[in-house]
Amino acid sequence: MEQTANSQTRSGDPGRVCSFRANLLTRAFDYPYNAPSTPLHFHQGRAGPLTARGVRVSGRLVAVQGVGLCAPVLAVGSNAAVSVLRRKFGVRPVDIIQGRVRLSGHDKVHSAHIARYGAMPATLIKRPGANTRAHLQLVPVQHIEALDATEAVGTNYDRVWLEQRIEVPWLGRRLEGVWTYRSRHGAAMRDREVMALGSQKHALAHAAECAGWQLELDAFVYLMVRDVGFRGAVTQALKNEQTSVS
Repeated sequence: MEQTANSQTRSGDPGRVCSFRANLLTRAFDYPYNAPSTPLHFHQGRAGPLTARGVRVSGRLVAVQGVGLCAPVLAVGSNAAVSVLRRKFGVRPVDIIQGRVRLSGHDKVHSAHIARYGAMPATLIKRPGANTRAHLQLVPVQHIEALDATEAVGTNYDRVWLEQRIEVPWLGRRLEGVWTYRSRHGAAMRDREVMALGSQKHALAHAAECAGWQLELDAFVYLMVRDVGFRGAVTQALKNEQTSVS
């Protein structure tokens, strides 16, 4: 990987190489990014305040005036960030309604795998007595498959129905369940405890320790993003940590 970077530098644009590396590291370390605290309407790549509109709940679907039939999906990681929605959907004619909700009996933790962009992403686990905040997204049913594809459903995540009563004050409605993306890799472990979702630098330092990496953390993350084989080996090291606990 260093040989590739060096050859690009010799080609006459070291600034571009440094910028690429910096952006790569920022994307990994800043996960899950900044998510709005107030309800919003994402439309064609832009986010604006949510205006009042008619809503009707019917089983596992929510009909939203001006949007259509939507699936209620819980965003526990980066999906609630507008920058991520823009990366996933661009300026296509996609309408997504989003706002914060409280979830009881569950907690947000790090998944025991490394995403292709170098972060240790989030997943949801059952934890009696716990209370956490997440974002509810109403995603038009015709765009659910596209969202599934961005979540690597069938490889890293499964989209599962969570039977969980959730009050949604900004909709004036109560839901009896939501969809959520659950990691196929399970929760990451450290010192025999589940790793609550937190600092990526701390989480990735733990991943480096599990993998036996002894050089700087930036180089570790850079290599994971650029080398799919190495990224897979780190994921396996994290899963080995689960085995050692059990």
